[in-house]
This record gives sequence, structure tokens and C-alpha cells, in this order.
Amino acid sequence: MNILYLNDPSCVHSLKWITYFSNQKENYTCYIIGQELQDKILTQTNLDKLKKSNMIYLPPIADFSVTKFPRTIKEFKRLKQVIKEHKIDLVHVMFAEPNALWALGKKYFNIPMVLTTRGTDVLVTIPQLIEKKHPFNKLLSILFRKAFSNFDYISSTSLKQQKSVLKILGNNNVPNGVLRTGVYMDKILTENDTTFVDALRNKKYLFFPRYMNTLYNHDFSLDAIQLLPPNIKKEYTMVFIDANGRAVGYIGDIKKRMSNMKDVNFLFLEEIPQATIFELTRNASIVIMNPKSDGTPVSAIESMAVETPVILGPLDYDQDIFNQDTIWRLNEWSASELTDTIVEIIEKTPSAVLEKKLLNAKATVLEKADTMKEVQKIEKIYHQLVNES
Repeated sequence: MNILYLNDPSCVHSLKWITYFSNQKENYTCYIIGQELQDKILTQTNLDKLKKSNMIYLPPIADFSVTKFPRTIKEFKRLKQVIKEHKIDLVHVMFAEPNALWALGKKYFNIPMVLTTRGTDVLVTIPQLIEKKHPFNKLLSILFRKAFSNFDYISSTSLKQQKSVLKILGNNNVPNGVLRTGVYMDKILTENDTTFVDALRNKKYLFFPRYMNTLYNHDFSLDAIQLLPPNIKKEYTMVFIDANGRAVGYIGDIKKRMSNMKDVNFLFLEEIPQATIFELTRNASIVIMNPKSDGTPVSAIESMAVETPVILGPLDYDQDIFNQDTIWRLNEWSASELTDTIVEIIEKTPSAVLEKKLLNAKATVLEKADTMKEVQKIEKIYHQLVNES
């Protein structure tokens, strides 16, 4: 089966799914097309990873644009040519905004199309477009609803996303379900001490694993860190990642704030391999994340799998996974509440209570968020759609 993915070629979570298929060379050939902006910031390391995983990276496409319609028509024709030239059996769009709009050409492409939503796309961006009353937004609303209705299957990584998808679809009936990104349990549960950060050996630390972006709300974390009692500031290192990331201006602001907090030990790591992130997660005292919007956070699932306490922000997470028996969740956007929760876990929670909660968290993700189980579900959907086409 030949599969074309419209996907950010550097997105770790999407590539996790695609790798399952690309590593089965005898059964699948996987092609990836990204957006022009994603292509411009693609590194040779990214390209080497794609090649190593047997993924064929094709030249990017320009974003779907209503105002630049001739360009959009040209890109429709190019996608049609790619489908014909590489004998594509199925197209999988891995993020709804803006790539879902290419499904408007479904009859033209004449092959099955699958959409996977990730979070912000259907929880924030598209709903905001639909809610605005401007005539242009009204047009975009109609186009997105039509595009969504053209897909043969829509998967979401959380129940909240699925609800939003159904709202976008309106009265249109499209098969849909929740398929979580999850984690490959065998990889996260396999210890590899050689990949650990030497500067943190035999040290206590709190880990903030989300990349540097305003969406991930690191300023809020710094506000809470500033309020921590002196003993925790002295005993624990605050570990952040992506110091050399794409959001240069934002990273500069974060570094400045860190440098002004003289009584706190920070370690701001640059690009690190996934295996190192696993080890940082495994050995952390607490993993903390508080993005402004979220789906089913893989970083949280990884933490739960290795029995590390997780603190999440006050978002509407899926209760079957993220509940009071598995994680700590803030009630409101209060830095002092985050500070108090950190202190509660470190100093006030009895070890027996903590152990019970962490074991329950691990059992929950083993049951509900195993990538292998989830990706095998989408594999069945692929075959069903291709066989019926």
C-alpha cells in the first residue's frame, strides 16, 4: 500500500505513527509532503531521520489559500500528479489546519482520505474562524465543514477534539473515533542510562518537557518556580528543553527571566534525542506542563508510564486517563496553586499514597494509550478504506 501523508516532517508525534508503516517496507511505502514554512526550517538531521525510517520526503506544497486561488488550483493539480505518479492508495492528513482543506478535492483525487486532528487545530484555530461573523470567515467555515465531510474517516487524539470535530461536521455523517498518539510502551519502559544528562546525575530536578513556544506557557511555570520555598529552590534543578529552538524571540525572553532568578538552579538543554527525554522523564521528581490548549499530551503519558508524578494545567483533559487517581491537575490558572502542588508532592504526600497513584497511572496508560494498539486500529481502517475504494 502506498500512503501519502500531509504532515509536518519534523513532528515527532506524527512520525511515531508513520514509522510503524514505513518500517514494514514489504507492505507499505510512505511519502510525506509538508508545508513550505515547515520545509524551510527542516534540518539535515530531520531529513536523515526520515530516510533512516524509510520515509520518502517530497517537495512541499503552499498552504491552501482562498485569496490566492490560482496558486491553490495549481497545488491541487500537483497533488493529483503526485498521487498518479507514485500510485498512492490513500492520503492521510495529520493536522486539520490548514491541510484538511485539500479534502475539497477528494472527488478529483479519487482515493480514500483520512484526517487526524491533534489539538489546537480543532480546539482553537478552526472554531475561532467559524465563530467570527466576517463574510470571509463565513466562507472559511463553509469550506472547512465541506472538507471535513469529504473525509472517509476522522480520528482525534482526545475526546474533547472528537466533540469539536462533530460540531464542525454539523449534520454531516463521517465515521470518526478517538485514536490516541500514545507511546510505544516497550521503548519508554526500557531503561538506557547511557543517554542520561551527566550534569543531572545524582541530582533532584523538576522537568518541564514541552518545547519553547508561547502555546506551552513557560512563563506561567517560571511564575510558580519563583514562589517555591527556598529549600526546594536549593535542592532541585529546574530542567527545560529546546534552548536552540525555532521560537528565537520567546526563548530569549525565557532565558532573560531565568537569569534574573538568581536563587534558582536552571538547566536549559538544547536539542536532545528522544531517548534522553525518556531518561529525563524517568528520573525526574515531577514532570510539569501547562499549555494554553492541549489534546492528549504524550509527555504526560510517558511520565505516567514510568511512574513519575505529573502536574497538568486546568484544561479539559480526557477523564478516563487524566483524573484525580492518576495525575495532579490545577483548578485554575494560578501560579501559587502550581507552587503549592509541587510542594504537596515533594513534602506532604505520604509515600504509600504516592506509590498507589503512580501505579494506577501506569496501569491506565498501559490499557488506554499504547501506541502499538492505537496504530494497529488505524491500520485496519486503512485496509478497509482501500479495499472498498
